[in-house]
Amino acid sequence: MILKMLGQLVIRSDGSVLAAPIWHDFMLSSLGNGPVESFKAPEDVKTGKAILDGDIKTGQAILVDKISGLLATSSTPPELIETKNVFEHHCILFYVDKDNPLGPIPSNPSNDPQFNSWETAVINWAKRNNEYASSTSPTAYDNLHTPENQPNIKIISPKEGEIISEKTINILVETTSARGVKRVDYYLNNNLLGSSDQAPFNLSADISFVNDAYQNLKARACDDVENCTTAELNFNFLLKNNRHPEKTSLLINAPRSGLALNKIDFPLNIDFNTSGLEQIAKINFLVKKSDVSLPQIISSLRNINDKNNIIAWDLAPEPGDYVLYGELYDWSGEIKKSNEVNLTVK
Repeated sequence: MILKMLGQLVIRSDGSVLAAPIWHDFMLSSLGNGPVESFKAPEDVKTGKAILDGDIKTGQAILVDKISGLLATSSTPPELIETKNVFEHHCILFYVDKDNPLGPIPSNPSNDPQFNSWETAVINWAKRNNEYASSTSPTAYDNLHTPENQPNIKIISPKEGEIISEKTINILVETTSARGVKRVDYYLNNNLLGSSDQAPFNLSADISFVNDAYQNLKARACDDVENCTTAELNFNFLLKNNRHPEKTSLLINAPRSGLALNKIDFPLNIDFNTSGLEQIAKINFLVKKSDVSLPQIISSLRNINDKNNIIAWDLAPEPGDYVLYGELYDWSGEIKKSNEVNLTVK
């Protein structure tokens, strides 16, 4: 601190006012017109060990069965598998043996006398910052969805290749299951025809809406934790003069392609036209974000009775570019795609 005495007045001036200009003039005089040199950046040395290279991951993605909470297996139904990120925080001594830094991860890091103190400090930091997972990841495997627990199902009637000449099909099945059968779902050409949740799980259904032709029938028995087994056969449907000449189609009229939307525009009405109503099993409307590989179903419709319809897209997605389209499933098993609508959500 430098003081200037001006009578009784003391003025305090810091280094930026007095020292810095002096240093500037000194360095300018010393360096003169010498060459300008730059420092060479050091090479990025990789040891091959993640923690030493700054690449250590604190989270691990694992596949878990939603019902049991255990690790998923090949027998776990795909729709019941979810990805969970298990986060673990450790001190460097968890990953590195100080006597052999480039060696393998210590099998028992607590052998180092400093480990417990360092590990406790890291865990306390993680807890204070809400980054500590108190629960450990599961180590056991899904024991509910196993080959032994899979139900058994057999279609008793109709028989393979049988001719059916009535409007109603009567389906009889036999089922057994280690956990008991909860329901049997029936599919006609891969479209849900009906379900039964009461033993003996048979079904009678009107199928006069399909054309005379060979039809595929599936019966899928499931227990209380979604262990499911499917039996199938083909039968010949021959109902006199039973033809449905009108072809199915799906057209989205609104919103128009190229529209820019804000969150305030949702719920957003989707106006569409269909044809061949009797032949439509269901319609799914989907949106696909430009940078995401899989589309998302925003609405699924069955029992469509009108050619002109309006549905609502309820929730606004995150900002981005999207493609909106529909998929029509007809009772013959064919899938038809509508026109695509390109939208931008801001």
